[in-house]
Amino acid sequence: ASTESDEINFITSQIAKQSDVQTVITFAFSKEYLSLYAKAGVDRVVSYAEAVVNEFTNKVTGSVMLRVDTLQNDIMMNKFTVEENSKLDGHQIMEHQFPSDMIFGIVKKENQLIIPTGLTVLQKGDVVTMILLKENQEKVEKYFKEKKFLGVFR
Repeated sequence: ASTESDEINFITSQIAKQSDVQTVITFAFSKEYLSLYAKAGVDRVVSYAEAVVNEFTNKVTGSVMLRVDTLQNDIMMNKFTVEENSKLDGHQIMEHQFPSDMIFGIVKKENQLIIPTGLTVLQKGDVVTMILLKENQEKVEKYFKEKKFLGVFR
């Protein structure tokens, strides 16, 4: 669940859990909701405060990846922008042998958010959010460096 309301995110997460959704990930603005999500059995909670701090740190330090830790501190979200003439520009996701330890969560194309598939064509300006286990961060970064995708990170 990813709205601007903790209440809606909480209710949506509960409905998802009751509907046998395998993994429920939600966004929390208020620290008070973090413990409620854990008690409700939500699998992963991304804290808005942590996301803001990480984005600020990213801008100040020039880090190539946005890091967002979850309540359990084991999931990361990495965001990058596809640049013109990168090896990703104009190619379907499935054309590349991305590590199985990561998934493409969301692609923002202009003002549209999409959940990508292997057939999704990445284009200049697309903002891609990848989700991976924290323990695989170095492996994924190494892969992007080896494939010369690193220049596309924000």
